[in-house]
Amino acid sequence: SEEVTEEEYNNIKDTKVAQYGTKGITNGFTETTGKRMDTTITQLNNKLRYKVTLKWKNMPVVRSNDIIGIGLDSDKVYASGNRTFSQTYCTSVASCSSNTSAMIKNQTTGVGAVYTLPSGNFVFMSSYLYYDVSKNTNNTVTSTYAYGDYAHATSSISQIIANNNYTIGYGGLGIYSTIISYYDSMNYAEAHWTGSW
Repeated sequence: SEEVTEEEYNNIKDTKVAQYGTKGITNGFTETTGKRMDTTITQLNNKLRYKVTLKWKNMPVVRSNDIIGIGLDSDKVYASGNRTFSQTYCTSVASCSSNTSAMIKNQTTGVGAVYTLPSGNFVFMSSYLYYDVSKNTNNTVTSTYAYGDYAHATSSISQIIANNNYTIGYGGLGIYSTIISYYDSMNYAEAHWTGSW
């Protein structure tokens, strides 16, 4: 591993960084002082699995309805199979709970989920969303991207209003102007697959 100075570390926060991967796959992450988001692509038999994971580094003060999502290249792939969401929260290392409740939005350009952050004093909080993609073209696909993104509600907003006022696609989440003042923002995290499919 390579050591970096604190100044260098601070300079890469909230930027897209190609961090890790296997042959043909480059995963990415975005990090801020409060949270870290990873977007990964996993090769399955005749599909790819797109996954975005959000981990809190500092527990959020406001607990309302957050939005997590993964955009896709809709000219090459489409979401197929189940959409799986879960969040985990722990009061101690030995005491954790999980919740799969969320309002899922399916679009041709990606999948998103609006979910309620739990109230309480936690030492760990995280959430993830994943789904599989299949080809939607007869042409050979040699490259495709997953665009993971997250928006944290900094003031109280209802789940239904949040769900009706965003889109997910290329470049991540698009929060509508009607609710954008309720959310913070961070750069999306991009994963890239290359091969012959």
